[in-house]
Amino acid sequence: MAGPPLAGWVMGTLGAVPAFWLNGASFLAVVGSLLVLRAQQVKSPAGEGRQGGLREGFRYVAAQPRILDLLLFTGLLTFFLFTIGQLLPALVSRNLHSGAESFGLLMGASGAGALVSGAAFLPLVRRMRRVGLVLSVAVAWSGAWIVLVAISPWMWLSLTAMFFGSFGAPVVMSSAGGLLEVLAPPTMRARVLSIWFMVSLGL
Repeated sequence: MAGPPLAGWVMGTLGAVPAFWLNGASFLAVVGSLLVLRAQQVKSPAGEGRQGGLREGFRYVAAQPRILDLLLFTGLLTFFLFTIGQLLPALVSRNLHSGAESFGLLMGASGAGALVSGAAFLPLVRRMRRVGLVLSVAVAWSGAWIVLVAISPWMWLSLTAMFFGSFGAPVVMSSAGGLLEVLAPPTMRARVLSIWFMVSLGL
């Protein structure tokens, strides 16, 4: 939440190169945390690592309507909401006639919205029974606000739209990931989650 406005300020005052160096340095903390992790690996029984395992995963997913729905919600969110980060510099320049500082503030507003959603709404969503309806509303909600971001000529409106538009992401991503772990049988869980990661990160 604090990173994008800080990066916008660095880019606006010092240029893009120092911002990229600082961003690269921040990954040292992630690498350090991975180096100290210790996991209890469980080897698969002989024969489970055979070729074609992912193909079996695709066949299993194709026969499971609820899993397909969760992948669809994830795909919609990934394709239409997460791409706003790549399009935002052009929107800031064309619609708001501004630069890096405004871009950083808008990305910070997005982070603030995701934080509020994860803290306030996600616990409520997990207690609801009609998860499909909740995810449908979350995707539509985020989509409507992002359309507003695309046409907004005012900074205050863009900040508001980015904040509220980010409410749907934690709801959909966390709910879909958690439900897939529950719905998939142990023999298919890793393959189903692999397909979900392909959709959520690769799309």
